[in-house]
Amino acid sequence: MTIIGSQIEEINAIRKNLGSTTINIKSNVEIDSIKRKKAVIFKDKKEDILEFIFKFNINYNEASSISITGTIFYTAGKKTLDNIEGQWKKKKKIDTKSVLPVLNHAMELGYKNAFSISEKLRLPTPIKLPRFVEKAKNE
Repeated sequence: MTIIGSQIEEINAIRKNLGSTTINIKSNVEIDSIKRKKAVIFKDKKEDILEFIFKFNINYNEASSISITGTIFYTAGKKTLDNIEGQWKKKKKIDTKSVLPVLNHAMELGYKNAFSISEKLRLPTPIKLPRFVEKAKNE
């Protein structure tokens, strides 16, 4: 099971009045669709891959939002690809354990892009960044 690439397809962002001093930030990532393709990037032969289309969303107080859609290219053994594709076709869901690396990669891509977008729109960063703090005098 290997992620062989990814790309961002679409970015939508909107900033509206946040309305209060308390800002609730909610984020989620979901798989929107899965497509089986022949990969042309392999030199010797064309192997089957799965394209995971994902959506990453961040909502600020239900008014402002950042939405990122992208594709993750995934390869594995034929049996694994068949299993994932079969689950998706039947239920439009997949066993999370099977695609944990894909979900993590989608989340990473989403947050990496959301940081610069939130800065441009003057929205809070989607996750708290670490900060240096001064040591207390009695320590």
